[in-house]
Amino acid sequence: MRLSGPNGSGKTTLLNRINSGEAGYVIGNSGYLRQRIGLDPSLSVWDVVTNANPREDPQFIRDQLAQLLFQSDSVHALTGTLSGGERFRAEFARVLLADPAPQLLMLDEPTNNIDISTVDWLVSVLKNYRGALLVVSHDEDFCSRIKLTRQVSIEDIG
Repeated sequence: MRLSGPNGSGKTTLLNRINSGEAGYVIGNSGYLRQRIGLDPSLSVWDVVTNANPREDPQFIRDQLAQLLFQSDSVHALTGTLSGGERFRAEFARVLLADPAPQLLMLDEPTNNIDISTVDWLVSVLKNYRGALLVVSHDEDFCSRIKLTRQVSIEDIG
């Protein structure tokens, strides 16, 4: 589902409240990819993902990171040295590979600060995602490509 509304209307605030449980209910097994990614720059991609899922088999995590374009030694790159698209993919890996896996994935303006190839990669990943999506985006092409069929305006909620 797409959450729409003009800039400054409270879409991000609503996602933050849903994620924190302040919206009056708690949604278990949800993942939230914020508009501004705040990874600890001293941690590696590997550290970020394994901290979110410490019990998973290391080979499984390595295989999943390879699918997210982190191959060989790039899994040990510090997040502070990554490009915007790489930071986005590292955060996406942290959210998707968390234990427990998210059944609801909330994305706040995911295409704002990433390049076209990363947008294309994100579209392909989201087409295969089997959980529920709640997406805030002004990117009509992106929303069309991931086939969001329902839209709720923030103005209809409040």
